[in-house]
Amino acid sequence: MTFPTANGGERPGLTNDSRRMPSLHVPVLRLRIVDVPENPDRATLYPADAADIDRMETWLTVDAGVVRDLSACR
Repeated sequence: MTFPTANGGERPGLTNDSRRMPSLHVPVLRLRIVDVPENPDRATLYPADAADIDRMETWLTVDAGVVRDLSACR
C-alpha cells in the first residue's frame, strides 16, 4: 500500500496494524580520514557504491575530531 507525500507523490509503507512505517534505503557508507598538516584531520563520509563522479557530488566532510563511533552514542 502507498500513501501520499507532501509533494503529491506516493511512498510505500503501511504495516498490518495501519502504522506508517516508511521503507528506507540505508546506504553503506565509507569514512576516509585525511591527515592535514598543521590543521585538524578531516573525515569524509560518502556512499560506498558511488562511482567517482557521483562521489564528488555525494559527500560530507568534517573535522575528524567530531566523528564518533555509533555504539558510543547509544
